[in-house]
Parts: sequence; structure tokens; C-alpha cells
Amino acid sequence: MTRRPPSHRRGHPAPGPTASQPAATPPGGPDGGAALDAGHTSPTRLRLAMCAMCPQHIRGYTKVLNRCGICHCFTEAKARVTSQTCPLNYWPI
Repeated sequence: MTRRPPSHRRGHPAPGPTASQPAATPPGGPDGGAALDAGHTSPTRLRLAMCAMCPQHIRGYTKVLNRCGICHCFTEAKARVTSQTCPLNYWPI
């Protein structure tokens, strides 16, 4: 005879969503992460890759704190803004 976990015993509610409790949202939101990935378009990834190879790039403790040694901007934020340019003209896009 196999034993069931305590949640399956009589008097305990069954695990999982019920009619009054909606199902959990998948990781990344209801759209599967498309909204989170919207800021990471290929030009953004290309810009960040070029920043990572630049000798003037200053690495922070996290990727959000990475900075440019020339203009002192936060590269993660600046790379997402399409109207911004690299002070050394490394970004072709």
C-alpha cells in the first residue's frame, strides 16, 4: 500500500487551482514572456555585445550597473533606447 501526501487525506483540499482560485500565470506573464523580451530586440543585444567587448566598458556587480567609461551612462538602459548612440560610434544601429 502506498502512502499519499498529507494534502490528499480526507478533510484537506486537493492541491491545484479551484474554481475560486485561478490557475497560476506562467513564468514571464500570460504571454509567455513576450512582453519581457520586447526590450531585448536584436539591436539591443548587438549593442550590449559591442559594449561588453569595448575596452572602455566598466563592469558593475550586476549587468544593470555596467557603465560606459566615456559618457558614464548605464549601458543596459542606453542600449534599449534606439535614438541613443555610442560615443565611440561602435553601434551601427
